[in-house]
Order: sequence, then C-alpha cells, then structure tokens
Amino acid sequence: MKTLYWRCCALFAAAAIALGAFGAHALRAWLTPEQLAIYQTAVQYQMYHALGLGLIAALQDRLGTSPSRRLAWAGGLMLAGIVLFSGSLYALVFTGFGWLGWITPCGGISLIAAWLVMACVGFDFSGNANRYGRRGRASRRYQTTLTDSDLTIPVEATVDSKHPDHNTPS
Repeated sequence: MKTLYWRCCALFAAAAIALGAFGAHALRAWLTPEQLAIYQTAVQYQMYHALGLGLIAALQDRLGTSPSRRLAWAGGLMLAGIVLFSGSLYALVFTGFGWLGWITPCGGISLIAAWLVMACVGFDFSGNANRYGRRGRASRRYQTTLTDSDLTIPVEATVDSKHPDHNTPS
C-alpha cells in the first residue's frame, strides 16, 4: 500500500502544480473571480493532501506493520477525499453544475476522517506507548523455539521488568 500512496502523492502533487499554473495563467481570462477562488481552493487542498499521502507512506515505512491497518484506512480516506473534494470543485468550475457542490462536503468529511485516523495512530505511538505496553508498564515480548530432536515447540513470553511475578508465557 505504501507504494500506492507514494505514487499517488507524487501524481497528485505534480497535478496540483500543473493545475495551479494553468489556473494562474490560462484560466484567469475565462473564469470569474468567484470561480477562480473555487479552483484555487481545489488546487490547494489537493496539494496539502497529496503531501498527507506522502506522510502516510512514510509512516508505514517507518512504523512497520503494527499500525498498517489504520494507516491504510487513513490513506484510503485521503485518496477518496482528494477525488471527491477537489474533483467536485474542478467539475463545478468547468461545468457550472451547482449540484456538484453537494459532493464537496463528502470529500471534506473523508479528509477530516483521514486526519483523525492518523491522530489515532499518533496517540498509539506517542509518549509512553513506545516504551510501555498497553498495560502501562515496561514489558518486552520475546519469541523463541525449543527444539528437542523431532519435537519443536514455539514459546512466546512477556517479560515485565518492574513486576517479575507477572512474567508469564503466552
């Protein structure tokens, strides 16, 4: 998924730059100031959230597999939000169909939800969450395999350094 988010990040950012330049130079004579403001909003939000996709890809690469489900949700919501929010604004400007404005808030809600999901990932990996387990104390998980001729037994144990009496195999 992170490769998809990197690619979408790059493509959406490149498109935002191209569309912004197109709007600043070619469309200025064709669009009303109100339409140009709507167009500029679409370009800005597309760029902001393209960078957000890059952040999601970087977090997936940095944090590994543990938050990947939430980050995948955040990425999917952000992709949908960019398409719905900016796409509906572009379509509104070029077609003049007012009903397209009703799609824009759905994209906005999707973008907000993506950032909230990312906040949940941040809360999971901030402060004590990096050093302490979910129970709020220092714990480490060890995995090993006991082997005796034909018998192999996987063993997993949680070691609690503050409370040695809580050390139990899983």
